[in-house]
Amino acid sequence: MPIQINLLSESFAAEEAKRNDPVKRATWVGAFCVFLVLLWYSTLMFEHMVVASQLEEKKTEWSALENDNKSIRALSAGIKKATENIAAMDRLATNRFLWAPVLDALTQTMVDDVEVISLKTRQTYVVVVPPKEENVKRKNPLPSSATENILVTVDARDYGDQTQQNYNAFRDLIARSEFFESELEKGGLKLAQLLPPSTDSLDGGSRSFVQFSLECRFPEKVRK
Repeated sequence: MPIQINLLSESFAAEEAKRNDPVKRATWVGAFCVFLVLLWYSTLMFEHMVVASQLEEKKTEWSALENDNKSIRALSAGIKKATENIAAMDRLATNRFLWAPVLDALTQTMVDDVEVISLKTRQTYVVVVPPKEENVKRKNPLPSSATENILVTVDARDYGDQTQQNYNAFRDLIARSEFFESELEKGGLKLAQLLPPSTDSLDGGSRSFVQFSLECRFPEKVRK
């Protein structure tokens, strides 16, 4: 039987040993792992760039919405203020002090020999604004208010007999008037001034009179 001798067996063995070298395999495995890590990192960077871009878009949209929100809030505050002012004006128009009943009541309280020479009215308002610190703590802030004070001064002359004191009769008639009795504050009618007797010239003659003033004070009212 012939004997076969492979002169390249040592070379083949060396090549096979190289192919089965564990260090080379480990190098290939390590390189593949590094590739996977780089691929994963690249994916994360891409996702980060996409999210950052979306975030910038949302910030731009939010800025636009915030400006619109400020405008809407300012407009809403203006509408609320205007509504409150209109409501206050409506209450004032509905509940305001009317002068016609005063003048009508005076025409029904005239006394013989008493002549009214002037009618003065004083209508004042004291505005009260609640402190801001107090309103901040309240759920429903207190509105501003105004205290109304009304005073009517009647200047007149008494041309009658001084012993009759018609000015007192005039004052008493006003006090008994249904309107003034119900509308004036308690003790709100008084003889504010009584001047010494005097005379005036009329149609070539003269008449003596006593000039006096009556004050009619109405009760304070708070307007809100």
